[in-house]
Amino acid sequence: MKIPSLRVALLAAALCLAVSGVHAAPGAVDPNWNDAAIDWKGYEEGMQFIEILGKPGLLVFYTDWCPHCKTYSRVFHDPEVVKLSKRFVMIRVDRDREKALNARYAKSGGYVPRTLFLDTRGKVDRKARGARSDYPHFLDTHDPGELLALMRRQARQAASTPARPAD
Repeated sequence: MKIPSLRVALLAAALCLAVSGVHAAPGAVDPNWNDAAIDWKGYEEGMQFIEILGKPGLLVFYTDWCPHCKTYSRVFHDPEVVKLSKRFVMIRVDRDREKALNARYAKSGGYVPRTLFLDTRGKVDRKARGARSDYPHFLDTHDPGELLALMRRQARQAASTPARPAD
């Protein structure tokens, strides 16, 4: 099976960025989101990793001023969340800095924090939702249980999905 040279080039560039440490979401490294243990990506780089690696994605929209976001960021310090994050391409986007991107992913509203699960093709899995019907992608900001349940389900689903054929 031959991988096209574009994919090889993208993978090489992504790996260089990862090794150099220039892979976090845009802006300063934020210890609140556990950047030391979770390999957060910005949107464009994250989508490239999903495409290249065929991993599912976890996309979080947040803002710096949101108290719920600050509380939610602590959930990403849970050891089990850290462990499961290795099975995803972890993407964090500042809603205020990326207004057009936020609008594209705001079908249920532009609230934050908003956690969306992406399949191995980068498409939002609208069935991966939290318990709240009014804000389906607003997960429990204090307890990692809801996030963990969704991460486990999405990881199992991705593992059972046949690999994509190379282009």
